[in-house]
Amino acid sequence: HVDPDSLVRRTREAEAPAWDPALFVTDAQATVGLPGDSLAEVVRDLLATHAADARLVSSALGAAELADLPYEDLEGHQTGHPCIFVNKGRLGFSAADAARYTPEARGAFHLVWIAVHPDLGGFQSMADTERHGLLARELDEDQRSGFAAAVRARGGDPDAFLWMPVHPFQWDEVVAPLFASEIALGTVVRLGPSRDRYRPFQSIRTLMNLDRPDRLNVKVPLMIRN
Repeated sequence: HVDPDSLVRRTREAEAPAWDPALFVTDAQATVGLPGDSLAEVVRDLLATHAADARLVSSALGAAELADLPYEDLEGHQTGHPCIFVNKGRLGFSAADAARYTPEARGAFHLVWIAVHPDLGGFQSMADTERHGLLARELDEDQRSGFAAAVRARGGDPDAFLWMPVHPFQWDEVVAPLFASEIALGTVVRLGPSRDRYRPFQSIRTLMNLDRPDRLNVKVPLMIRN
């Protein structure tokens, strides 16, 4: 542990308390050998981490309160990876995304379900997991019927197409713009939102089901990075 009052920034002109780690990284750029683009990303990660930590501090609970929280609420009070001090950079998230899709936001959102032509994907699982049975456990019967109708409306076979959940950020930022041709051709079909609400664990792309805890956690691709 370091006494924060013992940290000082000295220049030729003056001496002042050293409270800004982003300024320290900038001062140390030449010594450390950081190229300009790497320096910019480190500073951005630091600032994003500070904003996330400020959100955590503003609603911090005592140990006794934390001890009684269910895991889905406790996860939103964790402080991130203990060995990486820029552990909440999340390059790619806007401020609005961070306020909605991060564990410390403690919010809830719906996934986007899509169906993909079998030429574009495959199903893999453990030996005792079967694709249609998995969908039957994760989606209500009337919702499965609606999703199947959406595939048929685009000329596809609902049993042959692969159904999968997508993070709403990933749909907006990656799937919709980069797979526009496949969407237009009907080899990728947007089925609709999940009925259940989800909240992220600390890993951001691993999600817990808030409305049906008996259903599986979901791990989805998410094109952000630290």
